[in-house]
Amino acid sequence: MNTLYIKQENIKAWFDAIVKAYDRVVAPVAALDVVAFSQVDAFDKVASHDSYTQTTRSAKEVLFPRTELLFSYKKEDKKVTVKDFDPQSVPSTVLWQVRPCDAASVFPLDAVFNWDYKDKLFNVRREKTTIVAVSCAKADDYCFCSSVGGGAGSTRGSDVLLTYTPNGAVVEVSTEKGEALVALAKDFFSENTED
Repeated sequence: MNTLYIKQENIKAWFDAIVKAYDRVVAPVAALDVVAFSQVDAFDKVASHDSYTQTTRSAKEVLFPRTELLFSYKKEDKKVTVKDFDPQSVPSTVLWQVRPCDAASVFPLDAVFNWDYKDKLFNVRREKTTIVAVSCAKADDYCFCSSVGGGAGSTRGSDVLLTYTPNGAVVEVSTEKGEALVALAKDFFSENTED
């Protein structure tokens, strides 16, 4: 694990570099008194990390959507042509500002989708998704991080964990996917993790 620091004024620029490099960025968005995950294209659309405790729904829908195309077919007279799911159609995705409990919840999904049969659709989405978690500064009655083997600042399941400080964020990079994110704006990071 590599621990770095990024100043507050550089977080938006890093986020902008991520938006340019990936097909989509999904982050918590505040609307009508709720915070839910939604695709975003600008940093100012992301809910502030300290303005909510949990989102209304889990981030798992990025990996396991409610509906998905399994195959398509074309019928011409009596001939039916079946076209399988195209793995290239899955967008490269960054899940930004996921709570540690949501990040850790990918492990039960891995187990379910791979216990006796390797689910191609799930695994392609998992491979093409990078998870940026954010440490929790507060809890509520519905928090469950310890139920998934984590904690308020756990890196379990995330590629990068952000822990905000008054002037920036400590950035804990856990995986190669996380290293690729940091490499997009490497000049904004330092090894000095003090404000």
